[in-house]
Amino acid sequence: MLRARGYSAKNWLTRYFPGEDHSENAWARRLNIPLKFLLREKGKKGKCCAIFVR
Repeated sequence: MLRARGYSAKNWLTRYFPGEDHSENAWARRLNIPLKFLLREKGKKGKCCAIFVR
């Protein structure tokens, strides 16, 4: 489904964090991942993240 919408390894990265919850503390430990993508310099290749937790 994502490939059909134009997403590939160049613009999408899924990360899984086993044992992490959905708390503010857990997000604080990994917030840098999506921020690096969103705030990268225009024109530079970046990866987007979806973060899944149990």
